[in-house]
Amino acid sequence: FYNGCSLETEHGILWSSEKGAWSDAYRPDGDITHNGNKRRDPGELGGPLAGVAAFDYGEGRVVVIGDHNALSTTDIFIDDHHRFAMNAVAWLAKKEDKKELVNWEYPNGVDFLIHYGNDGEFAVHQKQDRGSYRTAYGFLTKEPQLRPWLHKKMRAGDDVIMLGAPKKKYSAADLKILDDALAAGKSVIWLATLNSISSGAGEQLQSHFGFELFVGDEFDFKGTLPFEVHGSREWTEQIFRMFVNHRLRPIKVDGLTPVVQLSWGTQHIEDKQWERPESLIDVVSTKQVGKGTLYVMAPFELFDDSGLRGMYVEGADVIRQQMAELFIRTAKIAAHDATVYAD
Repeated sequence: FYNGCSLETEHGILWSSEKGAWSDAYRPDGDITHNGNKRRDPGELGGPLAGVAAFDYGEGRVVVIGDHNALSTTDIFIDDHHRFAMNAVAWLAKKEDKKELVNWEYPNGVDFLIHYGNDGEFAVHQKQDRGSYRTAYGFLTKEPQLRPWLHKKMRAGDDVIMLGAPKKKYSAADLKILDDALAAGKSVIWLATLNSISSGAGEQLQSHFGFELFVGDEFDFKGTLPFEVHGSREWTEQIFRMFVNHRLRPIKVDGLTPVVQLSWGTQHIEDKQWERPESLIDVVSTKQVGKGTLYVMAPFELFDDSGLRGMYVEGADVIRQQMAELFIRTAKIAAHDATVYAD
């Protein structure tokens, strides 16, 4: 089913919680995804509800999954989806007694941990009320050399660690994982939303790594306007401008080296806004920490595809492609991946 559904079956093997879960009625007259109204109405089924069923049929076996996204390119690396996929295939092939094949190996592959715990704002499905960074994550999964593992728990051993806009302070053990990774010559990237910057986690990270982010007032303009992109060719080749929403705030850094900046005031703006003083936003900044490199991408709201205007028109494609391109280039530079950048 396109956007996920519960299953009416006696063969369920994966269930929702009993409390708080319900089956939101399908709306054929709703939006293009035909989602429900996200409210529990009278007559709608309550949990526990099956999301996956598995059963024998004749001499064969069947697995039914209520949401095709669970095994999609974008979602296969979220939590333990990959483990479920491999186990399901092994069971269908009646090879469930064989060793579990979850440690996939690729030549020169790079393991990315995207840590979205600590009350992080990085989300891949949320389209209401708060941000969704599905575009950024989806582009990362399309790079054959990169394996983006999305986990709520911090872990050691990955080649790159991305911090998904945390708001809650990290434990001493988690900070040690970051310190050890940097000491070993690996990269750590903080995806810093405005809320993350002003949170306990933001203050902790700035203090721990010795830098400071300064957030200015909202830009005083209406609508969506383009900003020019400045930086070295490695980051910015053929990325000339970015469109931003009116909620954007300028970000300046102290203690980091800006490598990609946005300037306000370009020939593309036709409503004479360009006559105002130029403002710079330090979008990507770096710092050498031990043998490794710390990267800060801020404000990460630039890469949030849920707030873009006209999601299904040509202009939205420009926004998504430009921002996703900068994100994937930063990721590949951090991973020391010399393969061709995404196009």
